[in-house]
Amino acid sequence: MFKVMWFIINIRNRLIRTLKINYEEWIFIKAILIMIMSFIISLIIPIAIGLNRFVIVSIMITLLVHELGHYFSMRYYKCENIKIIFFGLVAITQTDSIIESRFKRIVISLAGPLPGIILGLILMFTSDNESRLNSFAKIMVLINAVNLIPISMLDGGNIFENLFVLKHYRATGIFSILSGLFILTYCVLTKDFSVIVFCVINLIRGVLLIRDKSLSTSGNQVNPLAWNHKIILLTVWIFAIFISFISI
Repeated sequence: MFKVMWFIINIRNRLIRTLKINYEEWIFIKAILIMIMSFIISLIIPIAIGLNRFVIVSIMITLLVHELGHYFSMRYYKCENIKIIFFGLVAITQTDSIIESRFKRIVISLAGPLPGIILGLILMFTSDNESRLNSFAKIMVLINAVNLIPISMLDGGNIFENLFVLKHYRATGIFSILSGLFILTYCVLTKDFSVIVFCVINLIRGVLLIRDKSLSTSGNQVNPLAWNHKIILLTVWIFAIFISFISI
């Protein structure tokens, strides 16, 4: 194992010296490679096991547009070491930077779903209702609209926490537990347990936040949100959810 790691590191160092790139450029190239490789693997495996090819491709394109929205908003706010990673039909955009502004956090959260919703709505209203393009557009709008629902671990949950809940770590924990219970209720009522892992993660996160405040991103660690900013962001959030669900 150590020999393999040493070999990879050696190849990396030789590549850096050959291409004459600095450390920052290498970090960027590595992030692009991680995104491309994880995207391809996440696309191929579901198709290989027999899942609907059109649905999988539609979901993956939707996720790519979604995460690129987060990525470019983070770049705009000068976040460092940003990475997009795909895990099957789930994706995440990470940064090493600590974002101390509630306003920036909410803008970054909105920057994921909004481009997909806008693009999806344009495609929906400019394509034939029976076409595959229209079906793709509906999938894009639906996924991003669901992502805006105020449930912990979704962008909507991040927005809700930064608007209302983040003032106290226990409130954040309670919100996480309620989100987990909501997901559990959905699983029981629909008999669809594909998202049960998010229920478990939310319940564990909620308990840990309530028991240990050092694990929480409490309101004291981020800058307060001005009321005019809160009203604008809340309006955009609610309008995006409303227009998405009535359009599907």
